[in-house]
Amino acid sequence: PKLRSIRTSGFVHMFRFGKRQVIRCQRRWSSTVTGGFDLFGNEGQAADYAVYRPQYSANVFSLIHQTLPLERKMALDIGTGTGQVAVPLRTKLGFERVIGIDQSSEQLSHAKPQEGVEYKVGDAYSLDLPDNSASLITIAQALHWLDLDRFFKEVKRVLVEGGTLAVMGYSIPEVLHEKIGVLKRQFYFDTLGSHLPVGSEGCYWDCDRHLVDSGFGEVQLFEEEFKSVDRHWIYEEETYSNIDSHAAYMSTMSAYRTYLRKHNLEMGQAGDPLVEFRESAQKILDSEKNTTPDGNKSAGNLSVRYPYYLILAKN
Repeated sequence: PKLRSIRTSGFVHMFRFGKRQVIRCQRRWSSTVTGGFDLFGNEGQAADYAVYRPQYSANVFSLIHQTLPLERKMALDIGTGTGQVAVPLRTKLGFERVIGIDQSSEQLSHAKPQEGVEYKVGDAYSLDLPDNSASLITIAQALHWLDLDRFFKEVKRVLVEGGTLAVMGYSIPEVLHEKIGVLKRQFYFDTLGSHLPVGSEGCYWDCDRHLVDSGFGEVQLFEEEFKSVDRHWIYEEETYSNIDSHAAYMSTMSAYRTYLRKHNLEMGQAGDPLVEFRESAQKILDSEKNTTPDGNKSAGNLSVRYPYYLILAKN
């Protein structure tokens, strides 16, 4: 059969196992999860990340819940950031102890405190935990920063027999407004270069966005390394009365901060492409204001669809 491929960091890696393919990923440089340059350590970025990044829905945690044993002593959240997943592992899934690990101390400084949840600066490839100690390991919107072979080896060491690795994240949120959707795609592709190979001119990402936007759908290394693998997509919609919250989410993208740095621009100042996006989008919403029967003006609404992916791999 014809072997398909994806490109990461300027290299294509393909290995054939029978009739199946495995795509092994490389990155251009080390990440916040593994101890390199902190792409999320810019001033104000971690605080905005905690507020404006999408929250994983109850449907996601319900699917994880179905894979878990009755006894839930310890769970581990890798690349925990500001604790968006670590806290629900305690409050929604009932784990006695949850450890959230991230290399970014700036992110951890904004993590939400929760009884039974502890946060540590650590390395995803060298977890300071004994063998067969965790029933669940989660990693949310961070796997694209990692070398999968090295990470999976450490995951399998720490997970108990029959334990679950839950990989979750979201592809680019879809703005359900034709005109503003065009502006969003222009920002994401034309400005940030999300369709270009990492390291090429015009690409401001330090990881392959195709991996995230496809939900790792072409990466079959999961099936090679784990006993069973279930893949899910969950779609959630939110409606906003203005563009500000969604623009604030876009400002947390590492590629946007890299764009500003490489062009010597100040956030919110002249030349900032996100300011242009926000102003143009808000003008469109303002033009769609409707007059209610009582004579008041109501702004046009902005709906956004969030596509969440969830991969559940059994050890």
